[in-house]
Amino acid sequence: LRDSYNEKMESEIENKFDQLTKELDARVKDLAVAEKEIVRLKTTSDDWRVKFEEQAKRAVEYANKISQLEVEVEGAKQENLSAEEAKLKFEEDLKVVREENARSQDREKVLKLRVSALQQQVEKHVARYQSVV
Repeated sequence: LRDSYNEKMESEIENKFDQLTKELDARVKDLAVAEKEIVRLKTTSDDWRVKFEEQAKRAVEYANKISQLEVEVEGAKQENLSAEEAKLKFEEDLKVVREENARSQDREKVLKLRVSALQQQVEKHVARYQSVV
């Protein structure tokens, strides 16, 4: 009876040992798979981190370029305003010159009329003088 009990217990222990060994092997395989997945995810994570850092650098470069372009645009606006002011000043000066030219032409006409009148008077006086002489 004792031998039979010992054999039965031995058999149960061996079965339990085999079962635990199988479970342990399955867990070891699961751990190996999980470890591979962790390595894969870490590699993927590193790849994404590198890509993110590159994109961050590009974003900083683009921001700097945008700032530079904004400065250039502002400078161009100032130059445009200066050119516009110069154009307005030129137009104002041109208007003044044209007005002075018009007044000058009016004075010239008046002077020509006076000269003509004086010439006529001189001619009359010359004609009178000649008729007297």
